[in-house]
Amino acid sequence: MAKFTEYLRLDEITKLKDREAKKIVMSKVDKLYSALEKLEWTPKQGVVGALMNLYYQDYDLSFTIAGSEEGDIGTKAGQDWFVDAVLMSDESIVMFIHPGMDKQISKIGMIEDPREREKAFKSGKFTKEFTQILSHELVHRDQWKKSKGKMLSKRYSADMPVRRYLSFSHEIEAQAHDAATKLHRGEEAPELEVYQIFGKKHPVFKKFMKKVFQFRKELEIRDET
Repeated sequence: MAKFTEYLRLDEITKLKDREAKKIVMSKVDKLYSALEKLEWTPKQGVVGALMNLYYQDYDLSFTIAGSEEGDIGTKAGQDWFVDAVLMSDESIVMFIHPGMDKQISKIGMIEDPREREKAFKSGKFTKEFTQILSHELVHRDQWKKSKGKMLSKRYSADMPVRRYLSFSHEIEAQAHDAATKLHRGEEAPELEVYQIFGKKHPVFKKFMKKVFQFRKELEIRDET
């Protein structure tokens, strides 16, 4: 095992953020669930974001509906609760709530059995999406601190070619972290398909896959101990 760990060169890999993200998410999910119960799962638009801003403020997290800020974030296929997030220069993280979140809240509210309703919210797609997107930004926050702000000086913009954005070292690492944690849980990792736009022989694709491998092995080692 020692030889295997040495091969991974763990000192060069960003510390895993999946557990840290889940701990943050779950620390306030009971409060949020109770608030939604009192609101009978029919909160007015903006109320959920306001509640989350209150509950998660100690973690330097803020929430806004996607499209309500300058530079429309838009929506992503397969994501029903959160669209994306961005790390700010003060190390705070802005989470963009999916515009259709209210519909998802109503669906859970229609579940009659209280135990099933609670399970659907606390163990369902809400917490999974929240955790996954947050863990990605926690990776970036760690990168920001280690590089003293230099690594994230190149930010995504609407006119930036996708290939250029995906080729940034900090983004390769964060995307690889996402892919590895999903694969480790036995889920599909869309990031693998995304990086195939470079071609399997391209240096960017090879670097991405190397990072995925490193993160997966680090996850295996962590969970064996």
